[in-house]
Amino acid sequence: LTRARALFQSPTRHGVGRHHAPTNCEEPLKPNWIHWRTKSGPGKGYGVVGFKPTTECETPVSSITHETELKYQYYGWWYTTSGIVDVESSTGASTSYLESKNVAHACTGEVETWFWGVVTGRISYMGKNYWAVVYPPKKRLNCKV
Repeated sequence: LTRARALFQSPTRHGVGRHHAPTNCEEPLKPNWIHWRTKSGPGKGYGVVGFKPTTECETPVSSITHETELKYQYYGWWYTTSGIVDVESSTGASTSYLESKNVAHACTGEVETWFWGVVTGRISYMGKNYWAVVYPPKKRLNCKV
């Protein structure tokens, strides 16, 4: 629980306005693994790469939001695939889970490429916002960007 609470804090991560996660969120934000997406279709004939971050709370919160980027490395620099940041949210009286499913890139050929990601999560609960930033492990796949 201490580890999970430490994941959600102020967006600056430098102690300014620091908040802890609500106690009803044991494992609040998980980046999950970068992988070949099997249910996304063949893409452009070379497969689809992505990941599905999740936030889960035991009891409902006001809202959950993910801002997610799938990145690739090109000559030592990291770029966002398609230049798009995916934003998904879940709101309502019974919101306790969000899985972002739109984080994907259709490969255009076969070239060994390093992929990485970043997820900024926000939980709104009892009038306060709780933030976290997590990263899935880097993964090398045979996918031209």
